[in-house]
Amino acid sequence: MTTAAANTATAPANSTDASQNLQLATSIVVQGSTKVYDGSAATDASTFKVLAPSQYSDFTIPTLDASDFDTTAVSQNTGAYQVTLNQTGLQALKDANKNYSFDATDVQNAYMSLRQHQSRSQHQVKPQYIRARRSL
Repeated sequence: MTTAAANTATAPANSTDASQNLQLATSIVVQGSTKVYDGSAATDASTFKVLAPSQYSDFTIPTLDASDFDTTAVSQNTGAYQVTLNQTGLQALKDANKNYSFDATDVQNAYMSLRQHQSRSQHQVKPQYIRARRSL
């Protein structure tokens, strides 16, 4: 395994879509998520897709759940927030891949992007057709 490339809010791996970070050849990748700001933590992603290194066809990604990720940096304000595998998640990967030696530096962390709502103008004017009256 090799040290993963950085993936931060200031240097995103995929600046257009946090949930589509590309698979790396010799590093583990956690894909992030993007949501439109709604002020509710209940709608935040709680699990994230983890990609195996593409050069290691026998590398196994076990089933991970919310308890395997650290989302404590995520705020309900618009912005980008780091999401990582926590120690439990990293250990689950190690247990599933005993023939590999790796640590947290071999994992490209994700980030969760909360975008501002792109609403239509609240006072959108609908075209109106006015009939002209002829004066006689």
